[in-house]
Parts: sequence; structure tokens; C-alpha cells
Amino acid sequence: PYEDLRVICLGCSSGIGKSAASILVQGGAQVIISSRRQSVCEQAAKEANDLEQHGHQKGKAWAVSADAGSPDDLAH
Repeated sequence: PYEDLRVICLGCSSGIGKSAASILVQGGAQVIISSRRQSVCEQAAKEANDLEQHGHQKGKAWAVSADAGSPDDLAH
């Protein structure tokens, strides 16, 4: 149901944000998972990408570290 979505998910390396990102990927969305630590983002993206597909085109997650409070980080 989310095949046409492109999502930037800030603070999604854990908790409810991580779960939301995973659900979006399972539903077909293209999702950037972002938080301050790259290694944590990469793990969350890997877990989302490794989830089982549910009857439609699976999306994809990418890891991008950024501090949402930093204009310089958000510019990249």
C-alpha cells in the first residue's frame, strides 16, 4: 500500500520510529532511516530490508546519519 511513498524518517533507529520505518519498507516505501549514529542507522536499515515481503513489491531502506537539530547535517 506504500509503493509510491518516499520517506525520510528522522530518529528512526529505535523504538516506534524504527517499527514505523520497517512497516513502511514492508509496504513498498523507499525509506531513509536517520539518526545521529551511522552504525545504528545501518543496523535498522538492514533489519528493515531483511523483513519478509507481504504480497506486494517490497520497498528499501537506506541509512543516513544526521542530527535533526543541526542545519549542516540536514543540508546534506
